[in-house]
Amino acid sequence: MKRTLALLAVVSLAAASSVFAAANRGDGVVGGPHDMTRYGYVDSQARVCAFCHTPHHAATTGGEYLPLWSRAEDTKSFNVAYNSSTINAAGLQNATSDKAIGPTRLCMSCHDGTIAPDQHYGATAGAATLNGDNFSAVGNGAGVGSGAAGLTNDHPVGFDYPAVAIGPETGSRPDTATLAQAAADSNTDAWIRNPNAPYLDNSLGLKVADRLYVAANGSAYMTCATCHDVHNKKNLYTTTGTEPVNYLVLAPQAGSKLCLSCHIK
Repeated sequence: MKRTLALLAVVSLAAASSVFAAANRGDGVVGGPHDMTRYGYVDSQARVCAFCHTPHHAATTGGEYLPLWSRAEDTKSFNVAYNSSTINAAGLQNATSDKAIGPTRLCMSCHDGTIAPDQHYGATAGAATLNGDNFSAVGNGAGVGSGAAGLTNDHPVGFDYPAVAIGPETGSRPDTATLAQAAADSNTDAWIRNPNAPYLDNSLGLKVADRLYVAANGSAYMTCATCHDVHNKKNLYTTTGTEPVNYLVLAPQAGSKLCLSCHIK
């Protein structure tokens, strides 16, 4: 993913369904799910982009990915990852010690439940923080408090996707050689499609590789932005009547096409 790509925040199925439903996919930030003015937050000049970005006096600390950032730095170390009987995100190939690498950390500056959504350069933040994944309630996101925070109940991020995903771009199952490769290397998964896999039903023809964050060390990491487009521009598909809520996802929820863009199931 190009470094000009900005953050993404994970928007869940919570109570804001009726609010998010009003924003059409592909119409952009203004009026979309990340337009803070829709939720009653106020910028002194009625700006929309200013809640995240500023052309001058941008943040210069906090990592290598800061796209003219205007928000307070989220300093927590998200070092506790998802772990289950089928996958241990902490043990994945080239996994970072801090899972919030790249765009994910920018998402967490709203969604960690400790920084008010209206905090931005030149503005005094309100008292409210996010208490779920929707913008209509008050605060408690992925990790509250100082120090380490966990992402144990969220899809794994912060791992080198191409190093792990060796499955076919398309098709119903990996071939014998790919299965054997995965069996010999426990850090790989033959049942996850390689980065050249396309997002299903995305009319722009995006591939997973287009949405990975390439860090200074050359690794291409999965982040929040691998599934979501924060700017409400590239999440284009036709699901008339079946998905009334715009979750900024890059493939339809219907038929689990977002999941099946990467996972062979």
